[in-house]
Amino acid sequence: MPGCSWAWRWWAAGAAQLAGVLMPPRCPACRALVAEPNRFCPECFATLPWRPEPACRRCALPLPPQAGGDEWCLGCRAEPPPFARAHAPFLYAGPIRAAILALKSGREEVAELLARMMLAGTEPPAAGALVVPVPLDRWRLLARGFNQAGLLARALARRAGLSCLPDALERVRATRSTRGLGRAERFRAAKGAFRARTDRREALAGASVLLVDDVMTTGATAAACARALRAAGARTVDVWVVARVAANVGAA
Repeated sequence: MPGCSWAWRWWAAGAAQLAGVLMPPRCPACRALVAEPNRFCPECFATLPWRPEPACRRCALPLPPQAGGDEWCLGCRAEPPPFARAHAPFLYAGPIRAAILALKSGREEVAELLARMMLAGTEPPAAGALVVPVPLDRWRLLARGFNQAGLLARALARRAGLSCLPDALERVRATRSTRGLGRAERFRAAKGAFRARTDRREALAGASVLLVDDVMTTGATAAACARALRAAGARTVDVWVVARVAANVGAA
């Protein structure tokens, strides 16, 4: 009935206003009050750690200033990764690091902001590409209740007008914490930890895939996932992350 529709809109608008009073929008990084939801405050926006150039054309690792525009880092030159290219607009620092940690701690709405930032100022994804998140192992998923990469993948797909296949990949074994491990150790730990689900192989065959995660450290997880997607028949795999860890800036 028209009257019911009008009443529902009136109620929804009132509820939104009340929520805005009781829970005003805050910056996802510093928790300062902001004018609109899903926005950084002016101070945090001004200090966003945009990834510097030049960067490795394959894995997005920042390179020394003297490196040319078409350089690859030493790791990608020694062993080219199974993905075509990594897109990482930010370094894992400052307000971006705080926003990612807020997402992981349960502020699921932050995924919309980060997905928007991932798409800002970069070439659009390939038309018709499939968006696939890096999966969590089942115990971590049970403990957290959600996969932050899955939230980012869905938000990115919505904004880019693409299809998301959230369960295309699965972890076949949990990997131990890689904190403190070097590059080679991280790659060994991730090797063989992922596979494409059997019932998703038909959708992946011949597809261009955007593999989505929150942070890339060495690229070991992205490489293992990309290898599994390629084994399932994906034509190409591009990696899309919010931030790149660049602790080894200065090593080409």
